[in-house]
Amino acid sequence: MIETASTLCRGPAPPGGDADRQTVLAAWHAAALRLEQTHETLQAGVRVSSVEIDRDLTNQTLRIIA
Repeated sequence: MIETASTLCRGPAPPGGDADRQTVLAAWHAAALRLEQTHETLQAGVRVSSVEIDRDLTNQTLRIIA
């Protein structure tokens, strides 16, 4: 049997039961939110950098042509 995330989650309950699972789930959710925010921040930075690079290349091309 190939273990996947869903089959691993169905394993035996850890000591403490649902309370521990809820703690793990809450931590997982918080980490996922931080990852999403980081991804959005990086995407915005890439957009800004792309615009700056395009502008610089346009300026260089115009200098070469002139």
